[in-house]
Amino acid sequence: MGGCTLTTYQTLGVEDSRSRIRPSLGLPTRSRPSRTELLAPFYQPQSQRSPASLGNQLGVLEKAGKEIAYPHSAILTSKHTKRLQALTSMPEGAVTDEFAMASLNAAKQQLRTAMKHKLQAMTPESVLSQSLVVFNKLKTFPPFVKAKRVSVFLSMPGGEIQTDAIVRHALASGKEVFVPYLHKNPATSPALPVRVMDMVRLKDLADYEGLMPDRWGIPSINPATVHERQRVFGGPDAQHSQSTLLDLILMPGVAFDIDPNNGAIRRLGHGRGFYDYFLSRHSAKSAELGQQESPVLLYGLALSEQFLSPSEGAVPVGPFDQPLDGLILGNGEIKSPPAAK
Repeated sequence: MGGCTLTTYQTLGVEDSRSRIRPSLGLPTRSRPSRTELLAPFYQPQSQRSPASLGNQLGVLEKAGKEIAYPHSAILTSKHTKRLQALTSMPEGAVTDEFAMASLNAAKQQLRTAMKHKLQAMTPESVLSQSLVVFNKLKTFPPFVKAKRVSVFLSMPGGEIQTDAIVRHALASGKEVFVPYLHKNPATSPALPVRVMDMVRLKDLADYEGLMPDRWGIPSINPATVHERQRVFGGPDAQHSQSTLLDLILMPGVAFDIDPNNGAIRRLGHGRGFYDYFLSRHSAKSAELGQQESPVLLYGLALSEQFLSPSEGAVPVGPFDQPLDGLILGNGEIKSPPAAK
């Protein structure tokens, strides 16, 4: 393959074939990156990443007639990459270099932009109608019915499933309801994000109704009350946060699809990595408490317009993007991976 060589090597215990761009092209190459090197570029916010030179690099390669194998399964469609087909897939845990990560980030950002325009065209009536369908499906959905501790995202005013009815029903059903809370990361390291997400418990319906909207219109927890609440990553407190784990997380997203190769349900988030990092920490806490046998279930809630058919493209995924256990759509469909059916 012109301009590229394939190398088989070990990355975090996963054997993988990766395309390595030759140093003569002026693109970065790395062998066997450490876990810190893997975490740093992915968990940094989009604004802190540095893929600015990606377009120029791709343009040079295209003019030279080079073929490039990217370590993800999506086909990039920017003006610099329309003719470049992804030739390899990215197994979990494998990132080879900054160029690969930059190409992945570029593909994700392009899809986010396209979906933003698509969702802005939706009427409030359509969003509310689909939200009601999802709520009615969820009320009798076994994973939701059985769950005792449920995390529910609190919605933006538009462009996604509205979860107000879900939160109210869960509280009325006696479930422990946890909602996202963003805060500064107490752990300071260049390899870790500056801001992280925890899940904190709502006390009751009055507590939920007293939440104030943030600048995006999302009901938000008052930071002054967090120390009084049960939370997933709280310390040894009166609420027993040190032993708190979730049964079910209802997740938002920008776009979703199904991997045609293995049936996995893929999710594109908003690009900040909050859920990815939270899930990594939740998994580690579960292991520490000896509860790996019953991992938290991950279900996406989405408008029909957020689900991509094969003809519409694909959701690009990286090594820290976890597949979902299911997806409930605004048209009433429930998508499940093959193993769950």
